[in-house]
Amino acid sequence: MADTASDTAPQLTLIVLWTRIAQGEERYSSVVERVLKSRNQMSDQAHQALTAAINSAVRDVPGFSKNPAMAPPSFLAEPVMHEMIRSEKLAGAVLRVWAESHKDLHDAVVGHLESIGAPAEYPNFKEGLLRGLWPPDDWERELEGLADKCGEFDKDDVALMLCYTSGKVPDRSDGEDDEQYVDFPGWLACMKGLPANAEEWAGAREFITAAAKVIEEKEAERSLARVRELDGAIADLAERFSPELIYLERGADSWSADGLPASVIPQALDSVHELGSALDEYRPVRELAPVISQELVRAEERRAFESRILALMDKVDRLMSETDTPDGDTPAEQDVEGPPDGGRDPRSEPARAEAEEGQPAEAVARQTDGALLNENEDLRQEVRSLKEELKESRHKEEGWRLSYVEAVRGRMDQDGEGEVPPVRDVASAVDLARDLFTGELLFQLNSRSEVRNNPFEDPEAVLGALKWLATTYRRSRRGDGSLPDPDSSIREACGWSYTSHQSEVTMGMYKEWYVTKVDGETRRLREHVGKGNSKDARHTIRIGFDWDKERQAVVIGFIGRHQRTTAT
Repeated sequence: MADTASDTAPQLTLIVLWTRIAQGEERYSSVVERVLKSRNQMSDQAHQALTAAINSAVRDVPGFSKNPAMAPPSFLAEPVMHEMIRSEKLAGAVLRVWAESHKDLHDAVVGHLESIGAPAEYPNFKEGLLRGLWPPDDWERELEGLADKCGEFDKDDVALMLCYTSGKVPDRSDGEDDEQYVDFPGWLACMKGLPANAEEWAGAREFITAAAKVIEEKEAERSLARVRELDGAIADLAERFSPELIYLERGADSWSADGLPASVIPQALDSVHELGSALDEYRPVRELAPVISQELVRAEERRAFESRILALMDKVDRLMSETDTPDGDTPAEQDVEGPPDGGRDPRSEPARAEAEEGQPAEAVARQTDGALLNENEDLRQEVRSLKEELKESRHKEEGWRLSYVEAVRGRMDQDGEGEVPPVRDVASAVDLARDLFTGELLFQLNSRSEVRNNPFEDPEAVLGALKWLATTYRRSRRGDGSLPDPDSSIREACGWSYTSHQSEVTMGMYKEWYVTKVDGETRRLREHVGKGNSKDARHTIRIGFDWDKERQAVVIGFIGRHQRTTAT
């Protein structure tokens, strides 16, 4: 079998293996998740190497700054994924643990290599180097042969294992170079040493202009990546700690990176990670202890955690309310509306100074107190109006519920049935909703949906959630009714929860879970309603949907246990 000698090739580090074989964030994510979950079952040598590499390469894991390797997998996945293509040590450690976790595949590939007279060599982990390159034709032939033999394994896993056991990566037939690292200091040194009369200076200003444009574009890309990272962290926190947040009567649904100043996003991201770490530590002490002596100790811990968590949530709330301030305007000038008397506030300094001219101090005080009383009365009136609006909304909700029941009964009467048939499972709930709400709901379920044989044990609630989407939610989107708190509304209707957005990162990584098609047009399923957070499909379900403005209908694009995220 032909080979390309390593001494004729450029230095091939372990990072090259990842950039050539495991390209793409989704692939990196699946490998890292497997490694972090299985690291405690690996050999001591591989486990210790991974721990040391994480502690050396990964920084700023909230709550685990001194020992990042001790952080939960959900906290480590992204930083390890990003650093493993920058650190030779981490690249090798991840590869070794991943390979040990695939023992059957490893043995099958080693056996194949021996059968073609090419015993396993493995990379040089001590130096962080590969052994050489696979010629393109040989690589394609051996990979296809192995993929046929190892049909139960993913082809990407087979390719990665072939590189690991042989210690080689495929040569690039198109001559494309691996990822380049720009040496800016070296460029500057060259420019300083270039003679003033050199011909290269003729194009220098054009180069600087083009470089400035590239820098601007890359900064915009980095800013967008930070926005996506923050939205992903928020969605992950809301998903993982839903029971704790419900218990604390707080939520993260209103948090979003959209519209936040760029300077605030890093601080907000750190705070969300810190909050996740606190909730993770709080989870074991939230429930009552089995005996009172333990409960007395646990109660103190519980109160301390709750105080810390609520303070962190208040901090994130404040950060999420930050807005960009235009030049020349103070926050007060932007956000505070003036009073109705032409913009003069009786409590302001100019008004107070004007009032003081020729008036005794008591008169000025009475004027200021009167203004405050009027403002308080206005606020009380606003509260009364909101209460009336809430009461009216609940009356409407009850009216819609009764209309829904009457519609079902009417349909059964037309069919000659004496009573409404029971909703036995998720499929029958969907079928009934499809018939009852033909104009309100448009069912376009994607390939990841599970409706038939779905084991969720409360199909009546599924019907209730679909009814809520067809009535309460749809009316609010059409402008026929107010829905200030969708989450509270659906909890009252059927005990489910509502989420208004999904992480852009997650939706991009697991696209097939978060899109559907309507007449050939792709629709993104940013919103969902659901119940439960466990892996048991009997108690957990999600309905992903989108609003179709043109059809004035709710597009139901996903029904199943759980849409995939980096945490699942």
